[in-house]
Amino acid sequence: MKPLQLIFAFSLVLTTGLISSCSKDDDPILSRLELLTQKPWKLKSTTIVGIGSSPPESYSADDIYTFNADGTYLFDEGPTKEDPSDTQTTNGTWEFAENETVIKLSYGGITLNQEIVELTSTTLKVKFNFIFDLEETFGH
Repeated sequence: MKPLQLIFAFSLVLTTGLISSCSKDDDPILSRLELLTQKPWKLKSTTIVGIGSSPPESYSADDIYTFNADGTYLFDEGPTKEDPSDTQTTNGTWEFAENETVIKLSYGGITLNQEIVELTSTTLKVKFNFIFDLEETFGH
């Protein structure tokens, strides 16, 4: 009878462990579209590739990019601007390219391709060439 009790106890422990590891609190797996459009993004740092990174200038630290699932985006300068006469908001369109590894931003007849270096629920890091190779890291 003891082996049967041991097997029952072991089964109970194993079942309890499996149930607790399958908690509903686990983060769902989101698509790249869902990750990009779930919340607005704020600039956290800018890196000149090969030279180093720095926090954004004060007038850029409050800039917000909001990507919408319909392929539009909104750029908001935030409360501080480098030039007070700059437009507060800019609307444009965006799309994924190259198997969702590139974001193409279009506004005012200009298109900027940004390679996605990292995209998680909390971090968006993109790389592009604008005189230098730059990487920008955004967060929520």
